[in-house]
Amino acid sequence: MGNGSQLESLQNAASNYSSVTVFHGHCSDVFSKLREFSFYMLTSISEGLPVALLEAMAAGCIPIAYNIDFGPSDVITHGQNGWLVEPGNIDQLKEVVLMASSLPDEELEKMRQAAIKTAEEYSVHNVLSMWKNCKLQARKRKAEKMSRIFYENQLKNDLTLCK
Repeated sequence: MGNGSQLESLQNAASNYSSVTVFHGHCSDVFSKLREFSFYMLTSISEGLPVALLEAMAAGCIPIAYNIDFGPSDVITHGQNGWLVEPGNIDQLKEVVLMASSLPDEELEKMRQAAIKTAEEYSVHNVLSMWKNCKLQARKRKAEKMSRIFYENQLKNDLTLCK
C-alpha cells in the first residue's frame, strides 16, 4: 500500500507476476484494508519497534518477517503467531510463503488469533498501564531511598549526641 518513490520500479519488477501481485496505492483506511489479507510481509533489514507490523497483526494478518537483530523477533514467535526468516534468504522466504498459503484454515485461524493477542499487548491501554506502573515503582523506590537516608542521618545525629 502506498505511492512511494520506488513504486514504478517495483511494478516493473513484479510485471511477470501480475496475476498474484496487486499494488493498492494510497489507502485512507489502512486497518480495514489489512483485514482483507491473510499475511503481512516485512522484509526490512533494520527496524526499531515495527509499528506497521503490530498494526497488521492487530488486523489479523499473520506476519512473515526477516529475523533481524531488533524489531520483528521481539513480537513474532516463529511458528506460533508468524514466521521469521533469515534476512535476504529469498529461497527460505519463498518456502515459508508457500507453506503458509497451504496450511489448513484452522491452523491459520489459530495463528491469526495469536497475532491479534500479541498486538493487544502493545495497545495504547496496555502500554500506558505499563508506564504508569513503571512511574509508581520509581516513586516508591525514591521514597524508600529518601526514607532510608533520613533514618540513617537521624541515627548518625543520635549517635553523635550520645558521645
